[in-house]
Amino acid sequence: MKKLAKSIYLIAFVGTTLCAQTQPLAFYKRCLVTSITGGPSSALYTTRTNDGRPSHSDRLTGSIDPIIMEYGITNRLGIGFSHGGETYYVNANDFYNANVQEGSEYMFSTTKYLTLDLSYHPFVTKRLDLALFTGIGYYNVSGSCYNNNFDDKWSMPALYNYNGRGAVARVGVRSRFYLTKRFGVMGLLYAFNGYAKEKQKPNTVSDAVNNSSYSTSLTGVGAELGICYRLFKQKGVVKETAKVKKAQRIKKVRKEKEEQENDKAPLFRLVWD
Repeated sequence: MKKLAKSIYLIAFVGTTLCAQTQPLAFYKRCLVTSITGGPSSALYTTRTNDGRPSHSDRLTGSIDPIIMEYGITNRLGIGFSHGGETYYVNANDFYNANVQEGSEYMFSTTKYLTLDLSYHPFVTKRLDLALFTGIGYYNVSGSCYNNNFDDKWSMPALYNYNGRGAVARVGVRSRFYLTKRFGVMGLLYAFNGYAKEKQKPNTVSDAVNNSSYSTSLTGVGAELGICYRLFKQKGVVKETAKVKKAQRIKKVRKEKEEQENDKAPLFRLVWD
């Protein structure tokens, strides 16, 4: 009878422990994670004229700095958004036929995006969260050339402006590792494809070639590293932990009781016929 009771207790303890091994998790239902990251990017920067003819194409390196928020709709699926931008240094005369004087033809071309993201978390432990994500949303590409012959060039009117709008798609993998209960580090690798087109501007010279309404496409990859912070407690964790601790205490008390009973048993026993 005693052996049967021990077997039942052991099965219950192991079952409770196994159920509690998934608790707590680095990603879970109803959690809210925010992160700030940054890093390098590389993209094939291509422009086309208003009638769709290729203008210029070159691979450029840039930098990116997004803000990412994600909400757990289940223990495996998350939904959120990414908001950020990339910066590339481009020659406006080559890419957009800007006809800017030599020495002032380079500009910082800045992209801005806001995407709706969907993520899947195939591997989650107490501290590590590995996820696959994809996102689609708004895309903007803009830049301006200024006359570099002036010391205070930023106060002068721009020699050339570009402002295109469109859409972007992103796909990649994210990894979060929590150093504390809520604070951690985050890294991600991704690929993206963005497209933006400028509105056609009226030409001040009749019958002249209009070099506006250029389209810009960027296809590239990037890597980011930053920090993340998690909000909202995971439901059921305290309850499960309490069950495990209670089972461990019961096991400890029973073990001590058995040891005490064994100590009372005599080492030698005499039997008289």
